[in-house]
Amino acid sequence: MAGAPRFKVYRRGQYVAACKDVYDALAVVAVGGGNIRDGHKASDTVWTEGVDISPNESYDAAAILVEERIQIRGSYLDRNP
Repeated sequence: MAGAPRFKVYRRGQYVAACKDVYDALAVVAVGGGNIRDGHKASDTVWTEGVDISPNESYDAAAILVEERIQIRGSYLDRNP
């Protein structure tokens, strides 16, 4: 699976991880907190621990919320070019 990671995870302003899958990014945030940014628009935070629902409650609901925000904000890229 080639290509750049889609999701960037930041904790207290520091870059901590890059993930190709939203579930992986949510797992990183669930363990240590932080926020997820759309890697195609680095300044676009699409999920924040403590503000949005916790991925510990539902990874599926959190993943859906992230994908909806990406689509709404116009930064969605087709995953099958």
